[in-house]
Amino acid sequence: MRELYQAEAALRRGRLADYSSELETAAARGDDDPHSLRFGAYATLQLGIAAERTMIDWCEWVVEQLRR
Repeated sequence: MRELYQAEAALRRGRLADYSSELETAAARGDDDPHSLRFGAYATLQLGIAAERTMIDWCEWVVEQLRR
C-alpha cells in the first residue's frame, strides 16, 4: 500500500509543477486581474494547486501511518 500512495504523491507533484507553471504564465498575461476575461481560468488553477497540495500531504500522511 505504501508504494501505491508514494506513486500517487509523485503523480500529484508532477501535476502541481504543471499547474504552477501554467499559473505563472497566466499571471504574466494578466489573468490574475479579477477584471480579466480569463480570471476564472486563473482562479481554477489556484484551486487545482490547492487540491494537489492537499492530496500530496494526505498521501504522505498515509505513507507515514503505514510505516508504523
